[in-house]
Amino acid sequence: MILRCEALEMHFPRKTASANFFVAVAPVTLTLSKNSLTMLIGRSGSGKTTLLNMLSGLLKPTRGQVFLGEQDLYAMNDDQRSRFRNQHLAVIPQGQSALPQLNVIENVLLPLTVYGKADACEKEAEA
Repeated sequence: MILRCEALEMHFPRKTASANFFVAVAPVTLTLSKNSLTMLIGRSGSGKTTLLNMLSGLLKPTRGQVFLGEQDLYAMNDDQRSRFRNQHLAVIPQGQSALPQLNVIENVLLPLTVYGKADACEKEAEA
């Protein structure tokens, strides 16, 4: 599947004399192809994590669209997007997000456990 976005933007509200919102991500159009490596590089606070969260369906953009294959992620409701993300995407967040009572494999398989698919994947991972 190919991930692409068209005119993706994110604005956050800000109440100051100079502006009503802060532009976290200016319009971005890109395509991420299968078997390619893409790096987001920028200084702290430049919008890298915000862009990744929008591309993965975790944060609804202010404007624009995100497609995985032909599926428009934000045309789905939250439940549909969560299930689709569980089946097609992997997001490894920054920081301490793993559950300390689980080992590495259990943490990775946690989303599959929700839908009852972890057993098959765990057996494959151990092989």
